[in-house]
Amino acid sequence: MTDQAGFSTLSRLMCGLTAAMGDTELKSIVGLAQKGERGIETWLSGMLDMGWGHYVLPGLPHADTDTREFQPPLPRRGAADLIIYHSDGTVSVVELKDGAQGLPACQRAIGQVTCVAVHLHPSIRVRRVVAWTPMSRAADNAALHDACLACGVTPIVLPTREQMRRYNTVMAQLMVGAIVEKMKGGPDGPKE
Repeated sequence: MTDQAGFSTLSRLMCGLTAAMGDTELKSIVGLAQKGERGIETWLSGMLDMGWGHYVLPGLPHADTDTREFQPPLPRRGAADLIIYHSDGTVSVVELKDGAQGLPACQRAIGQVTCVAVHLHPSIRVRRVVAWTPMSRAADNAALHDACLACGVTPIVLPTREQMRRYNTVMAQLMVGAIVEKMKGGPDGPKE
C-alpha cells in the first residue's frame, strides 16, 4: 500500500519511528551493533539520557543536573570510559568492560579507575566504579566483584547484551505502536 507521494506504509512507519525515537533512543539501539566496550558505552549513554541511571548504575546518585563525559580527555591521568560530576559535588569515575573479554581484562579496570581518581582534585570525593557485562563463568563474575570490594571500588554487573537487545526491542515495539495509533487517528493523530 502506498500514499500519494509513493511512500509505502512501512516506509512511513519507519520514518515515523526514526523521528519519534530521537537521538537518545537511537543511541541506545545503535550502540548494540557496535562491538565491545564502545557498544556498551553507547547503550549506557542512551539509558542515562532517558533517565534510567538508577536502573543501569544502581548505587550512584543520579540527578538531571549531573554532568557526564564519555571518554574525556585526561592528559597524564590515564583513561576512563565515563566520568559523572554529580550535583552533590562528588564525582564517579566509571570504567566499562565487556565481560566477553574475560577476567584479566576486566580486572585491569580496577587500576584504571584508581589512576584517574588519584589525579582528580584532592578535595573532591571520588567514587570509583567498575561496570561490566557478565562473563561466561559465574566464578569470574564473583572474583571480579570481590576484588572490587577489596579495593574500595563499586562493582556493577550490567545486563547481558541479549537483555540490552530485548529492552531495545520492547522500546521499539512501544514506539511503533504509538506511531501506528497516530496514523490511525488515535491520540493527537490526524483527524481526516
